[in-house]
Amino acid sequence: MSDQTASTGIIEDLGDGLVIRHAQMADREPLADLNAVADGPVGHPNEDLRQRTLEMVSSDNPVVGLHYLMLVEDLKTGRLVSSLCLLPHTWSFDGVEFEVGRIESVNTAHEYRNRGLIRKQLNVVHNWSRARGDHVNVIFGMPYFYRQFGYEMALELGGSRKMAIDALEKIDDTGSYIVRNAGEQDLEFITRTYEASRSRYLIANRYGIEQWRDRLFTQRGSRKSAIVETPAGEPVGFLVYDGKVQDHSLSVYMFEADSRVSSSELSRYVLNYLEHEGWRHVSAQEPNSPSSRRTVEWILGTNHLIYGSMGDMLHAGRSQSVSYVRVADLPGFILHIASPLNRRIAESVAAGYSGDINLSFYTGGLTMRFEEGKLVSAAPWGPSIETGWSDEGWNARFPGLTFLQLLFGFRSVDDLLHAFPDASIDSSSTREVLNALFPTKPSSIGFEEEAV
Repeated sequence: MSDQTASTGIIEDLGDGLVIRHAQMADREPLADLNAVADGPVGHPNEDLRQRTLEMVSSDNPVVGLHYLMLVEDLKTGRLVSSLCLLPHTWSFDGVEFEVGRIESVNTAHEYRNRGLIRKQLNVVHNWSRARGDHVNVIFGMPYFYRQFGYEMALELGGSRKMAIDALEKIDDTGSYIVRNAGEQDLEFITRTYEASRSRYLIANRYGIEQWRDRLFTQRGSRKSAIVETPAGEPVGFLVYDGKVQDHSLSVYMFEADSRVSSSELSRYVLNYLEHEGWRHVSAQEPNSPSSRRTVEWILGTNHLIYGSMGDMLHAGRSQSVSYVRVADLPGFILHIASPLNRRIAESVAAGYSGDINLSFYTGGLTMRFEEGKLVSAAPWGPSIETGWSDEGWNARFPGLTFLQLLFGFRSVDDLLHAFPDASIDSSSTREVLNALFPTKPSSIGFEEEAV
């Protein structure tokens, strides 16, 4: 890069007057306009996305830095025509933390599409991610599109259950617990309680106090939060919900309780609060909505402790959503998460296993070596030009990137064998090892599915 290029923030000259460059704070409003117009139908900008972009590109945002936000500018007009950014996160895999590069704010103006602008920017951001030491990249994006860039839909994002307001059990407000609005004085409790909940999930996000402060009290969206406490003022649980009603429904994004108390018991008070206080925030938006049409939607994933306490009151909500995942160095990531893999082997019928597991992906693969139940090595393996595309010696075959569905707990071995005729396993012993290593397990990454 020349001195002139560096001084202007240009990352790459694409020709025809188009350049990829670093964003500056002066780009905040034009970027918000680009995202709003590009994401909505022609003539109908997405105003919610405009607002979220303004919040994202903020000098006090603890997650987003301008150095990880790139733009494509048409120098002939000075117009911003495409964008993409990298959001750094720390997530955990069954208790082992790893760095994640989440790709967001992916938009291109309608008349500049089909020129490869996203591919060019992804090449840049993948280099940034590698330099950062990210093990995984994720994108919450449109179906199929990102498969062409090495991504697989393999990580559970959510799912929900709904219940009618009229189904709520009426309880005495003078009971064992009180539900009140949360404040910044509750941040330490919220952070600690959420941290303890992460063990229930295969993949979970890490939120520090500043991240919670930003999401609950700094951002100008409609999100609201509440604390469940004893009459003596001891907090025992918290919930996060949306104060903006949509389709007669109040959405709850998070509910977690202290491990010393029963989530089932707390849920009765939470439900009572949502009926009286929670709905009060949104009643002005739909003053004529009859209570018989009002619902609470629990957007807590496919499996949450609170669901069990509600029984027949719940019915199906939105279907399970899935995120794209990219693992640039699969052997490196497997070695990074060796501790939970070893623990799973030790607690299974495959305890003490020694040997190699060779996985063929038909255009590549992975080999894992175990000695007395411990993973000792992982390396690329399988078909290549050098081997004449032969995968002789395979123990299991998973076409393309479908193994990532297994790795991230989204699908089981049997699920993949059923869904893909070209998936196969050579023996019952291989099946036992793979079932032990990669069981299905829900994941929860908090608010991150609220994509920009």
